[in-house]
Amino acid sequence: MFGFTRAGGTVCSNVQVHTPLHGERGVFISKPAWTESSSALAHIPASLVITADTAARSDIVDRCCKLLGEHVANDAVYLALFLLTEKAVGDASQWKWYLDALPHSPINALDFEESDMAALSGTPLGLAAEAKLKQLQRHYVGIAPALERWKEAHKLDSTVSFDMYKWAHAIVLSRSISLQSCENASSYGTCDRALLPFLDMFNHSAHPTAFWTVNDDKSITICAASTSDDPPTCSDDPQLVELCFYYGDKPNTEWVYEYGFLPNENAHDAWPLFVELQGSTDFKELKQLWLQELELLPRIMLPDPATAGAKQGLPFDSLLVLCLAVVDDTCEEFGCKVGRVELDPPYFSVNGRLIDDPEALIRVPGLASRALRGCASLLEKQSLAMHDASQLPGLKSVTVKRDTLMEIEKKWQKDWEERHVFEIDMPEDDSVTPEALHDKYPKWMGTFPFPYMNGVLHLGHAFSVSKIEFATGWERLKGKRALFPFGFHVTGMPIKAAADKIARELEMFGPEFVVPEDDGAALESKLEDMSVGDTPKAGGNFRGKKSKVEAKTGNKKYQFQIMQDQGMSNAEIAKFANAEHWLKHYPPIAINDLKAMGCKIDWRRSFLTTDYNPYYDSFARWQFTRLREMGKIKFGKRYTIWSAKDGQPCMDHDRQSGEGVGPQEYTCIKMQVLSWSADAEQIVAATPELAGKKVFLVAATLRPETMYGQTNCFIGTKLEYGFFQSAASDEVYVITERAARNMSFQSLSPVDGQTSKLASISGQAIVGTKVKAPLSCYSDGVYMLPMENVLATKGTGVVTSVPSDSPDDYAALRDLKKKVDFYGIKPEWVEGFEPVPVITTEAYGDMTAPALCQELKINSQKDRDQLAKAKEIAYKEGFYNGVMSVGEFKGQSVQEAKPKVRELLINSGEGFAYAEPENLVMSRSGDECVVSLCDQWYFDYGEASWKALAEECLAAMETFDDETRHQFQLKLDWLHQWACVRTYGLGSKVPWDPSYLIESLSDSTIYMSYYTVAHLLHRSLDGSSTGPLGIQPQDMDNAAWDYVLQGKELPVGHSKSQELAMLRRSFLYWYPVDIRSSGKDLIQNHLTFFIYIHTAMFPKQEWPRSVRINGHLMLNGEKMSKSTGNTLSLRESCDLYGADATRLSLADAGDSVEDANFEESTANAAILHLFTLMEWITEAQKALCQSETSPDSTVKVDDIKLRPASSPLTVVDQVFDAEMDALTLSTGAEYEKTMYRDALKSGFYEFIKGREWYVNVTADSGMHPTLLRKYINRQVIQLCPITPHWAEHIWKTVMGNADSIMDARWPTDLPAEPDYSLLAVGDYIRKTVRSARDAEAKLRSKKKKSKGGAASEVDLSKPRAIDIFVAYEFPEWQEEVIAALKANYNAESGKFDDKQVLSTLGASGMLKNKKVMPFAQEIKKRVVLTGTKAFDRAVAFKEVELLNELAAYLKRTLEFDAVNIIDLSSSKDLRDDQAKAAEVAVPGEPSFLIYNI
Repeated sequence: MFGFTRAGGTVCSNVQVHTPLHGERGVFISKPAWTESSSALAHIPASLVITADTAARSDIVDRCCKLLGEHVANDAVYLALFLLTEKAVGDASQWKWYLDALPHSPINALDFEESDMAALSGTPLGLAAEAKLKQLQRHYVGIAPALERWKEAHKLDSTVSFDMYKWAHAIVLSRSISLQSCENASSYGTCDRALLPFLDMFNHSAHPTAFWTVNDDKSITICAASTSDDPPTCSDDPQLVELCFYYGDKPNTEWVYEYGFLPNENAHDAWPLFVELQGSTDFKELKQLWLQELELLPRIMLPDPATAGAKQGLPFDSLLVLCLAVVDDTCEEFGCKVGRVELDPPYFSVNGRLIDDPEALIRVPGLASRALRGCASLLEKQSLAMHDASQLPGLKSVTVKRDTLMEIEKKWQKDWEERHVFEIDMPEDDSVTPEALHDKYPKWMGTFPFPYMNGVLHLGHAFSVSKIEFATGWERLKGKRALFPFGFHVTGMPIKAAADKIARELEMFGPEFVVPEDDGAALESKLEDMSVGDTPKAGGNFRGKKSKVEAKTGNKKYQFQIMQDQGMSNAEIAKFANAEHWLKHYPPIAINDLKAMGCKIDWRRSFLTTDYNPYYDSFARWQFTRLREMGKIKFGKRYTIWSAKDGQPCMDHDRQSGEGVGPQEYTCIKMQVLSWSADAEQIVAATPELAGKKVFLVAATLRPETMYGQTNCFIGTKLEYGFFQSAASDEVYVITERAARNMSFQSLSPVDGQTSKLASISGQAIVGTKVKAPLSCYSDGVYMLPMENVLATKGTGVVTSVPSDSPDDYAALRDLKKKVDFYGIKPEWVEGFEPVPVITTEAYGDMTAPALCQELKINSQKDRDQLAKAKEIAYKEGFYNGVMSVGEFKGQSVQEAKPKVRELLINSGEGFAYAEPENLVMSRSGDECVVSLCDQWYFDYGEASWKALAEECLAAMETFDDETRHQFQLKLDWLHQWACVRTYGLGSKVPWDPSYLIESLSDSTIYMSYYTVAHLLHRSLDGSSTGPLGIQPQDMDNAAWDYVLQGKELPVGHSKSQELAMLRRSFLYWYPVDIRSSGKDLIQNHLTFFIYIHTAMFPKQEWPRSVRINGHLMLNGEKMSKSTGNTLSLRESCDLYGADATRLSLADAGDSVEDANFEESTANAAILHLFTLMEWITEAQKALCQSETSPDSTVKVDDIKLRPASSPLTVVDQVFDAEMDALTLSTGAEYEKTMYRDALKSGFYEFIKGREWYVNVTADSGMHPTLLRKYINRQVIQLCPITPHWAEHIWKTVMGNADSIMDARWPTDLPAEPDYSLLAVGDYIRKTVRSARDAEAKLRSKKKKSKGGAASEVDLSKPRAIDIFVAYEFPEWQEEVIAALKANYNAESGKFDDKQVLSTLGASGMLKNKKVMPFAQEIKKRVVLTGTKAFDRAVAFKEVELLNELAAYLKRTLEFDAVNIIDLSSSKDLRDDQAKAAEVAVPGEPSFLIYNI
C-alpha cells in the first residue's frame, strides 16, 4: 500500500489490506465504519490507471502487438506485454512498486496443478482452460523472437519466457476491470480493460460491498456499498468486513477464459460424484487396478443441469468409470452376465466378450444406457434427486439418439429379410431370348473379393464392401435388377497353419493350456516353428489403443493365448484344432455382421471355397482342367518364392509379410582367390576340407555389363561369411549364410535344400585378399577392400566395385585412397587402380559416377541420401541411354549388351544365375522364404498373345480414374509366370495330380460366374443343402460346366439337360460382371489374374466391364493395425454407432486410390445429423398433412411454418426449387461415378444447408408445401443408398408410403441441366447478406481502433438502419473495358491479345484510372472460368423487386431496425452520405450505408 500512496494514490485511514489465516489477501474495513459510511474509500489518479494506451507507449509492446495483428492484439494482450516487459527491466521500471505487490505465481486457470487439470479433463471448464493456454502459446510463438532481440539490445538478464507471458496474462485476466461498463468511461476512448493498482486487490463476490466509478478527469473513486445485511468478514476477525466488487453473473467457462479465475460462489459446471465399485472383493480389486493403470478415480464429473456445461453431456472418462462401477460379477444386474477369465493379469468377460480394457465396456451394446439408468439410486445417495434416468445429463446425447436409430435399423433389417427384398432373380420371360433379356430387363451385378475366413470382418473390409453396397442401392434406384452376391474364401494356408498350431499346443500344454513356468525358453525354442502371423479373431472383437494393462502383457507367443484374449474358453479353443471348425465358426459371424450393416446381399448365392463345398470344388477343378488344355497352365523349372518349412511355394496369400514380393534375378560373379590375406590364410590352413579346392568370393550383381570396369571388390567388415561347398566338388564359395541357403534351393549346393558349410570367416579377415575379377582390365587381380554399408540381407555380402559407373563404389574407393591408415589397408591395394571407362552416355560422358559425385557435391560414402539419388540417376541413364565403350560388345547399347554379357559370363564358367526374394518374405508358418528353382505347375501370365488379350480387356474396362489404369498397365508389363499349386493347406485338388492343391489366388479368378448359378445349385455354404433344381454335385461334371458357362453342346441324353438350361439362362442374364470393387493391394495379383483368366475362359462380351479401386482405410487418421490396437471391427462399429452412422462415415471416408480415413467423430456426428433430420422431417410431415386438409390456410407445427398450398411460388421458392434440382443432378452424377463422399456432400450436407437457408428466408411468410414435400422426397431418396434404414423409416413410417424405399426410383422430373439463372438469384441473395455483414464488420473494426485511428460515427449498440442501393447501369468506364477485352479475345484459343487490349485502353486514356487494370484482370479471370458469358454482366432478374420481397428476411437476419431498398434509377434526392455510398453500387452488386436512427 505504501508504494501505491507514494505514487499518488490515496486510501481512507480505516481501510487496510490484510491476509487472513488460510485465506487470500483482501481489502477490509471495520464493520461499524462500513455500515455507517458510503463515502469514498480510495482514490486512484488517472496517472496510475494502466490502459492499452499506456502500454502502447512502449516500443516493444507496440512492435509485438503489430506482429500479432489487430484481430489478436486486444487490450488484454497489450496489458500482458506491458507487465512482462516492465518486469523484465526490473529496478529500472517506474512501476516496480506495483509489480512487487503482485503475486509471483497467481493461482488461476492458467496455473492449475496437474491434478486440478486432470479433475477438469473433459469438462467445459477444462476445455476452457486448455483453449486459453493454447491461445497464449500461439501468441508467444509469434512474438518470442522480437522479445529476445529486445532483451539482448537492452542487455537484460530477466527472462521473457512463455511462463512469464502466461503469468502476465494471468494477472491481467484476474485483476483487470472493464472501464466501458462505468459512467464517464467514454473519456477513455476505446480502451476497455485497465489495471488499477490497489483496486485489483478487491475480490469478487455475488454480494458486493463496494463499487467504483470513473471521474471526469479519468481518475477512479472507490466507495463503500452498504447493500448487504450479511457481508463477508475476515476469517480471523469477524469485525472486519471484506470489500468486494461484483464482476458479473457468468458461467465458470467464461470466468476461466475471459478472467482466468473462479469465484467461489459461482455454480460449478461439473459436480464431482464418487461412485461405489460393485462386485465381489476380487472383482473390485481388479477394477481398482484398472483405474490406477488409467490414472482415474472412481468418480464421475456430473454436469450441472442449471449451467451451460450440461449441454456438453457426460464426459467420456466419467461414462467409462460409471460402466466399470456398475458391472457386477455376483449377479446379472443390468442384463450383463459377467465371468472371470483366469489370465495374468486377470481379465473378465461380459456376455461372452473379453474385456481387457475398461473402454471396451462402453462398446458392449446397450450397457452404457443401462448403466446410466441404473445409477439413479446412486445419485439419490449423493443427495442428487434425479429419479428419472432421462434427466441424467449426457444420457440422451450419449445413447438415446443412437439407440433410437438402432431400433429402427433392426426393425427394417428384419422386414427386409422376411420379405426376401434382396433376393434377386433373372426375369421369367420365355418370350425373350437370353441374349435380349438385358435390354428388356436391365440388370447390374457388382462383386467384392470374398474375404478370408480366419477372423471377423474389420472396418477395412466394410469400407471396400460399402462401395458395392452403395452402388447396389444406386442401381436399384435406376430401376435395374441389382445383384450383390457374397462368398467366403477358405483356400490356402492360414486356417490350416493356425489349426495345426492349436493341435500342437494342446499336445504340449493339455486341454487347460498350462504353460510350465520353468521352461519358457525351452518351449519358445520348441515352438519357434509354430508362429502364425495374421491370426484369426473371434468373440469380443473390441478395439482401442493399447491399454496400459494390455501393454504390460506384451505380444502373445501362442495361438491359444491370442484366442483367449478374444474371450474364448479353453474348451472352445480346442475345437479350432480341427481346420473344419474355422469354416463353421467364422462365416456365420460374417453374415450376421453384414446383415447388421444392412447390406443388400443375396445370401442364397453364398458359398465356401475348397472341396468342403463339392459344387464349388467341381467348378474350380473344371476351370483348371480347361486352362491346362488351353496351354495357360504349364509345367517346368522356374524361380518361385518358397517356404522350406512348408515345402511348397509361398504365394501372396500365404505370407505373413512381403505380399507382392517376387524373385530378383542376379548374375553371380565367381572371383577366384589368388592370394589370401594373412588372417584368412590362417583360417584356410586350419581347414583341411579346403585343401586342393578352388575358392571363389562370389558377388551378385544386377549389372553384369559393367564388370569390365572392376577395380576392386568390397566386403562387409562386420559381417560373418562362410566357406560353402558348391555343386561342383572342387569349388567352394565364400558368401553369407543367407545367400548359401537360397543357393541350396537352386541346385547350387551338393544336396538340394541343404547347405554344406566347411568353415566360417569374418569380413575383416578377408580384407587384403587378392582375387581374379572376370572381364576386368586389371587382369593381375584386384583386392578385397572394406566397405561400411554392405548388407547381409541383399545379395551374397560380396560386392563388385565399378567406380566409373557406381557412385557408391567411387565414393568408397576415394575415401579409402584418402585415408589408408584410418581404414587399416595397405597403399598398394588401392594405388594404381583407377576408374575404367565402360559405358558412355551423352549426359555424363564415360565417367558417370565421378561426374555425378561432383555435380551433387558428394564428399564421402557417408553422404547416403545424395548417393541414393546419384545411384538412381546413374543406373537409369546407363541403362536407357548408355553405349558400351569396351569389350566384345563395344558400340552396342547397354540394353542390347546386358543379356549378352550375362550369357558370356555364364558360358565361360565365370558366373552363374542366382535369385533371391526382392525383400524379406515371411510365410504364415513363420519361415523366412527363399527363392527355389523347381519343377512346378504355373500360369503362363505374360505370354505375348495372352497378355495382348488382357491389355485389350483393360482398355475396354472402366477404371474410374487414371491412376488405377496406370497401375494395371504396370502390373501387366511386370507379371509373368505364377505358381498355381501347393501341397499344404486347404483347397481343391489339382484334377490331373491329386497330390497337389489349387493355390488360393488361382481358384478365385472367375468365381463371379459361379454366383450366377450358386442359388440354383445349393442353399447352404458347404453345399450340403441341395438347391431348388435338385442338381447333385456329381451332375456338375466338366461337360455340365462347359455348357453352363461356355455354351458348349451338352452330351446327348444328359440327365439334367433342362435344369442346366436354366443355369445357362441365369448365367447369360447376369454376366458379365458390371463392376468389381477392391482395395488397391489386389491389383498386383488377384485383380490382374481376374482379367487374364476371364479373357481365356469367356468371349469378349462376357469380359468384366469395370473395376473400382479404393485405398486402405485408416482409423482416426492412423493406420489400422492389430499390433497397435488401432482396429475396429464391422460388428463393433455397428454396435457403437449403428449401421447407418457407420455407413455414412464409410461414405465420408474417401473414394480415391489414396488411403481413406474413418473418423469416429464423424460417426458420432452422423448419429446427431440423422436423428435431428428425422425429427425435423417428422414434424414437417405433420404440417404437410394439416396443409392438405386446409390448402388455403397457413399452417404452423412447432417450428415448421407453411403458407397456403394454393399460394403462388415466389422468387425465393423458385430459387430453392432450382437449387434442389441442381443438387439432385450433382448427387446422381456422383453416384454414377461411384464418388460417394461427393454424393454425400451434395445429397446430404449441402441439401440440408439449402433447406435451412430456405426455412430462414421464408420464416416470416412460411415455406411452400409443394417444395417442402419435394425436399423430403428428394432427401430420403438421395440418402437411400447410404443410409437405407433411416430412409425406409422416413419413407414408410413417416411419409406413409405403402411400397418399400427399396422399390423407389430416382426422380424423373429433373431438368436436363440446372437453371443457372435461378441459381444466380440464390447466389445474389447470399452474397448481398454477406456484403451487408461485411459492411457492419468494418464499422466494428473502426470502433475498436486505438491510438488515434478514425473511429466510426455509428453506435452499433443503438437502433440502426441500413440503406441498400441498387444500381441500374454499370459505370461507363467498365463498359469500355469490357468492350476492349471482348474485341481482343480469341474464343478458340481461349486467350486475350493483351498488347492490343492495352493499346485500346491507352488510346482512350483509360489507363489513367487506377481501377481499370484490376477490373480488367477480374473480368479475364471470369472468362477463363465461365467462358464468354462473363462479358455479359446484365442481371437476369429485377433486383429491386427481389430485395423488396426479401426486406423482412434481411431485417431479421441482419438484425437491423430498418432496411431501406433504394432504387438509384428513380431516387435522385440523396443525402451526401447516401450519394457517397451509392457510388460503388453496380447492377448485381448493391452498396450499403449503415446509420443510427
